[in-house]
Amino acid sequence: MAIIRSGTDGSTEADVIDGHLQVSVEHTPPGFVPVQFRAEGFTASTTEALLTLTPMRDYAAGAPGTSHGVTAGKRLKLLRMSLVVRNVGAAGQGAVCSLRINPAGAAVIGSPATAVVAAGTSLAIANIAAFGETNVEGEYDLNGSAQLAVSQIGPALAGNTLILHGYEYIV
Repeated sequence: MAIIRSGTDGSTEADVIDGHLQVSVEHTPPGFVPVQFRAEGFTASTTEALLTLTPMRDYAAGAPGTSHGVTAGKRLKLLRMSLVVRNVGAAGQGAVCSLRINPAGAAVIGSPATAVVAAGTSLAIANIAAFGETNVEGEYDLNGSAQLAVSQIGPALAGNTLILHGYEYIV
């Protein structure tokens, strides 16, 4: 038996009574715009390189690029980085992704790595997947002059997906 309750802050929780599973579904608070930066199905590079990220604001895709800024007149609150690696063949897979932030201009490989997420498979079997997530909530609240990028390194294999989650709000 599950109980669904709606919170006053716009969140919704679903708890399983027997205590075996607890699920919290996050919703963006009213007046805030959900933002994701996505790199789907990328091939890792054996030398560190920036990912081409597609920004999604309010679930509408924007122009892909390697360095992304904050919408004018808003701030960007980052929540977490999620990484999935999937063996596309009979070989182990892995990737390490680093969030890079420049407070005043384009983010590049030389920008400080401020958070890292990694995932890897241990079996050489096609379509095995692994997941990694790094919670950055409360650490990054970027202003309009800051830009972010994500770099990656791993074996030169395809099948990786990175999503950086957050929201923008008016200052």
